[in-house]
Amino acid sequence: TEMLKLCFANILYLLSNDIYSLEEISKMCGEVSKDVPLITVEELKTMKQFEAIVLTPRVYPYKTKLIPSYKIDWGYETEEKDIPKRTIQKISYIN
Repeated sequence: TEMLKLCFANILYLLSNDIYSLEEISKMCGEVSKDVPLITVEELKTMKQFEAIVLTPRVYPYKTKLIPSYKIDWGYETEEKDIPKRTIQKISYIN
């Protein structure tokens, strides 16, 4: 895991159940004052759906809301099509 941390500069935290990962993200976010984390492990565990913590080099970490893909207007139209129906043939077995 240390090698992965060295290879990736940007971290987008969405959700984790692993206490080690939660503690790492909390430490990476920094502290408000001595021994008071900017975001606690409990806050990380109870983030709402579509909330994220973004960690980028040379920028303070920030908490944001993400827009899910299905709510974004991508600028193209979709056309409704009927689902084709399949005919089922009965097979009779001769004994």
